[in-house]
Amino acid sequence: MSTGDVSNRKMGGSANQGQTRSRVGDRYFFVDAGYDRRVYENPWHNYLRIIGTFIVYYIIMALFWLACLFVGIFEADIATYYCCAVFVVAVIVRLSSNTIDHSSTYHLRNSIHTLQKKGR
Repeated sequence: MSTGDVSNRKMGGSANQGQTRSRVGDRYFFVDAGYDRRVYENPWHNYLRIIGTFIVYYIIMALFWLACLFVGIFEADIATYYCCAVFVVAVIVRLSSNTIDHSSTYHLRNSIHTLQKKGR
C-alpha cells in the first residue's frame, strides 16, 4: 500500500477528498466520523465576533437595568406594576412550557410503548 492510498483512505477517497479536507482538515491522525472543524474550530475573526457580541449584549443589559433603577427611584408605582407584569408573564411562559413538554413526553412514551407491544 502506497502513501497515497493511506492518504486517500484517511481522507475518504479521492472523489470527495476536497470536501472531506474542508470538513476535517489535513490531519495525520484519523478523526471521528461526526467531526466537523467548522463546528469545533474557530478562526481568530470568529473569536472577535463572539467577544463583540458579548460586549454588545452586556451593554444592552446594563442600560436595561440602569433604566429599571431610575424608574424604580423616580416612578415607584410604575416600577411596581412593571415588576408584577414581568412576574405574571414569566409564570405563564413557564406553565405553558411545562404543559407542552408534558404533552410531548406523554405522546412519545405512548408511541414507544405501542411500538414495543407490536414487536418492532
